[in-house]
Amino acid sequence: MLMRPLTSLDEELYSGCGLWSRAELEAMDRKFVASVEAAFAAGSERREAAAATVQIKSSLNGSRLLAEQAAIGAAWNWFREAKFEATAVEVVARVRASCASVTAEQVRAEFKKRLYGSDGVVVRSSGGPDGSGNSLP
Repeated sequence: MLMRPLTSLDEELYSGCGLWSRAELEAMDRKFVASVEAAFAAGSERREAAAATVQIKSSLNGSRLLAEQAAIGAAWNWFREAKFEATAVEVVARVRASCASVTAEQVRAEFKKRLYGSDGVVVRSSGGPDGSGNSLP
């Protein structure tokens, strides 16, 4: 069955904006399912092989990844609003309250991306510990 998520990220498939109407998508789905069922019946495809290939709830569908990124992003915003005055334990706990599958390593890596620029220098928008406003190496 074709999955058509109803999210704001799916704007290209909204009525009138997509390449296919809902009726066309449903017709394509029916044709695909019929073809796969015919392959099973003819013995040219095995259900076990198809089941091992298609994983509806895998990380490939993006929903878990989006949830993890949203949880880390929300924690980053909270961390910034707290003026970076929080421990790593507090940050990870806040992330896991939103998405329990996020590891501490994922949080560390994402926060490092936000803290460091592409040249590996800490990004500062105003005065640092020495009051100079300079970036630290």
